[in-house]
Amino acid sequence: MTGIDGKRLVIDPCPTLRELSETNTEDLADACLCFVHERRTLYVYLREGHSLRDSPDVVKPISGTGQWERTTCRLVG
Repeated sequence: MTGIDGKRLVIDPCPTLRELSETNTEDLADACLCFVHERRTLYVYLREGHSLRDSPDVVKPISGTGQWERTTCRLVG
């Protein structure tokens, strides 16, 4: 799924936080979502994110800008 600018809004689930940090952020829209299995948690990519929290609340990409932040929403099925 992509936004009007062609950037990805949702990416495939990641097994681990390490895999999430290795995600190429160039083609991601601000507020892109990713579910991380190891944490059973949804993360949101914030292109301008500057939170001072540590992992697992915040995951910084190995390269690129922004950061992934753990969301506080709960998925109910």
